[in-house]
Amino acid sequence: FWFKNLILFFNYLILLESLLEKMSGPFGLFKGASKNDIKTGNEISKFTYEIPSPPKPHSFFPSVYATITPNHGVSFVKAISKQISTSGAGLELKADFNTYTEKLKKTYGNPVVVDNFMDGGIYDQYTDWMDSINYKERAYFASWDVEDGLSLPNELKTIFLGVSVEDSFTGYIFIEYYFNNNDDAEAEISALEDDAL
Repeated sequence: FWFKNLILFFNYLILLESLLEKMSGPFGLFKGASKNDIKTGNEISKFTYEIPSPPKPHSFFPSVYATITPNHGVSFVKAISKQISTSGAGLELKADFNTYTEKLKKTYGNPVVVDNFMDGGIYDQYTDWMDSINYKERAYFASWDVEDGLSLPNELKTIFLGVSVEDSFTGYIFIEYYFNNNDDAEAEISALEDDAL
């Protein structure tokens, strides 16, 4: 009798660990969750929805979106920061980017960080940094990828932290999380769209 109870207890622990791991996904969202599992808002593009109240909200990233397909559930999560006012040199935006790179590094390990200015670009002055991003003359991002030898939790394949510019003095930081079912979900979306032809 005690052996049967011990087995039930261990099964309970395994189930609890699985549930806790799922809840520890980005913003509390986990791979494969269906629309029934998540409160969704407006559909902003095919199968991509606003998540107005994610299970684990973050005050710096008030806008959260997820791609949720019928067969693969959640495959992609994107969070966009609140608006960041900055100088033309982008100092405040870069400072926040660096802060969140360090925060993500604690959970996911060392990223590949890219800060490349395009040869022949015209926005090459110190005070032109925001314009160099806006006019796509500069690549500035950090990425964590299993293909780079990282072991990412929660069945994640890739994490991408980037910056977006609204104008010369306003920008945002965004984080994109790609689960390991994302390729299959994109193929599903493509097939459904092709079916409309």
